[in-house]
Amino acid sequence: MFEIHDWRIVMPVIDISTLKPVGEFGSRAWGEACAEGSIKILEAANLPDDLSWAFTEDYTHPPARLMEGGRTHAGYFIMVNNGKVTAGDGVPQECLSIPGFHVQMPWAAICNQSGAKYGSAGQRQRSADEQVLYAAIGEYLGRSDYFDLKGRDAKGNPSVMLSPAVWPSEIGRALGEGGEEGNGLHNIAATMQMPSPEFAELPVTELLVPDFAKMTDKQKKSFIKLCGIMD
Repeated sequence: MFEIHDWRIVMPVIDISTLKPVGEFGSRAWGEACAEGSIKILEAANLPDDLSWAFTEDYTHPPARLMEGGRTHAGYFIMVNNGKVTAGDGVPQECLSIPGFHVQMPWAAICNQSGAKYGSAGQRQRSADEQVLYAAIGEYLGRSDYFDLKGRDAKGNPSVMLSPAVWPSEIGRALGEGGEEGNGLHNIAATMQMPSPEFAELPVTELLVPDFAKMTDKQKKSFIKLCGIMD
């Protein structure tokens, strides 16, 4: 929960042991809590005054309960504009116009595993499990372009990334600090995430990725619909 640098103990900006679940993945309460944590972390990083960078995660096809109160997007943003940090619920157009990390992905495709806590090895395993999941869905449907993805990669193929990813070293260090010891923005967000009922009975991997191969046919059809896929 802390790192040692030059024989000094450096405590994390946020004490993860004080956090508790505040809302489901993609909910307003959870997004605002993630945004608040992001601001604390990045303000403590003393970012360069000329740094501009932005982050958005837009979760499509969310359950209706998450969109109450007039929300138009299930997701949250972080924006650094000339060194000033802001963050909050939603996906502002201003934020999307700034190079950074902009993702749009079906809510159900990443919801459950986002509640798993891990370091770099766990991230790699989660990604591998997700590739197995997406391949299994493609095999079941008989096609690979089942997600309605708006982004395109360098080869013009559909991508969850709305634009090429940009990660300044100052940002990466700040948001990832302590990740191997259970801290860092991902683990902070996972700690504050409440379980979503749609996944209570689904088979999942160790990293909480839905295990499509182990689902019943009824579960497969339900999960596909939850992802917004037109069967």
